[in-house]
Amino acid sequence: MKLSHKLLLGVAVGVVALLSTSIVTLRNHIDRVFSGTPEEKLFRVIPVEEFETADFSANWDVTIKQGTEYKLEVAVRDGNSYQPVIKNINGILYLSVDTVQSAGTNERIRARLTTPVLRALRSVRGTQVHLRNFQADSLIVSIEEGGLFNGVDNSIQNISFQSPRGTRIELKETSDF
Repeated sequence: MKLSHKLLLGVAVGVVALLSTSIVTLRNHIDRVFSGTPEEKLFRVIPVEEFETADFSANWDVTIKQGTEYKLEVAVRDGNSYQPVIKNINGILYLSVDTVQSAGTNERIRARLTTPVLRALRSVRGTQVHLRNFQADSLIVSIEEGGLFNGVDNSIQNISFQSPRGTRIELKETSDF
């Protein structure tokens, strides 16, 4: 075999090897990007102790469901201009953000909260609370300053709403809203 044929064969093998490596690397990258939902990748578990009341302020978008343990998952994106502040004081779980950091932003902080018991919740300053598949004897819901509360597939014997200044509360039997 001539030297030129050997050189040409060597270049062809090198190109095929490089192309194969590139395809495998690209495939692995695509699998990483599309495995699971992007939203699931954002959520991080934050340990919380027992609580019976949840107090949300500063543009939270929270889904609460009943479970056997206390668990808080918060969606954290790289480059957030602020971080959530989470405190548990005397059985009340406070979720807020530093008011200096959050000034002038409408970005919602997404969270999922799992709890076996919930006696009361407070939704303030544009916070949206979604209660799903929850069973309780009683629940007190306080909505202030543009807060929102909705619930689907819950069984609560006694529910009371507290709200100042012209807040409208609608109760519907179906989840078509």
